Amino acid sequence: MSNSITGHTGLLCLLGSPVAHSISPAMHNEACRQLGLDYAYLAFDVDEEHLKEAVDGLKAMKVRGWNITMPCKNKMCA
Repeated sequence: MSNSITGHTGLLCLLGSPVAHSISPAMHNEACRQLGLDYAYLAFDVDEEHLKEAVDGLKAMKVRGWNITMPCKNKMCA
């Protein structure tokens, strides 16, 4: 990942609640930087009640990938 986000930058993200404390963005953004990948990894606070809508939105926007925290993982598996 370069230091600038462009119209070509892919989105990766974490969904769950709470996620503000997560080190995933720092870890994944550094990995992308070291690998020269043009991605940005963000954390989105999404509760179980809104998980389906969030995932539908990510699919519609062709987001490259996402992780989901517990307990949202259980709902996603169902």
